[in-house]
Amino acid sequence: MVISMNKKHIHFYKFKIPKILMSIYSGYIPRKCSYTKQLITASDHASVQLSIKKENVKNDTDKKFLYVISGNLRKQGKSDGIINKLVEEDDMV
Repeated sequence: MVISMNKKHIHFYKFKIPKILMSIYSGYIPRKCSYTKQLITASDHASVQLSIKKENVKNDTDKKFLYVISGNLRKQGKSDGIINKLVEEDDMV
């Protein structure tokens, strides 16, 4: 939410962000479906993002896996099979 704006800075509450940084930073970072590699739009409210952590007790190493499933695949009822396929590809099972 922008409170005030002058030629050099945009004021957000107590923070001053230069316009150069505002052109680099946008509040929305688009995501891609992990299966179809299509962009998920901001209006796709049926999409799901899963973050799964794999712990290895012996080596004390943790791996994080992020899976994004589009709302279109969920509406078709294919999301369960796709998640299983993606998890098997990453050797999580």
